Amino acid sequence: MTTLGVKIVKKSRIPLFGRIFQGRTEKLLQKAAERGREIAQESIRNSPTGSGRVYFSPRTKRLQEASFPGNPPRIDSGDLHDKIRDRKVDSSKYVIESLAKQSAALEFGQGTNLRGQPLEARPYMLPMAVQLKKEYPKLIKNIMTESALKQQIK
Repeated sequence: MTTLGVKIVKKSRIPLFGRIFQGRTEKLLQKAAERGREIAQESIRNSPTGSGRVYFSPRTKRLQEASFPGNPPRIDSGDLHDKIRDRKVDSSKYVIESLAKQSAALEFGQGTNLRGQPLEARPYMLPMAVQLKKEYPKLIKNIMTESALKQQIK
């Protein structure tokens, strides 16, 4: 089985974050990991239709439409979508990972398709990481605002 993971690790400014967030750093990492998983799963659910060839899937026993190379993979059996996880490694590290056996083949375009032709990449984890990086400042702002509101209530 191939495991493809994106790691979100807090880095150099831990003491500063600790003071600003007042213990919210771990929650920020958790929210970022959850959001990353959501982004990756949404990209698979919302992969464009009408862009790939139609084929018979031996897994689902029905016709499926492949995604166009370069777009996220479309749902076939749901295995890829359902095996994207976020998990806590320790208090300063969360991991977003895709545990389906076809994860790396789809992300990087490795192996062959059902017709024996080279499989072209259909990335969903790298675009997720790029989008998450853009959303990260908003996550920080939300956690800081939430923390400030809780301080005002006390």
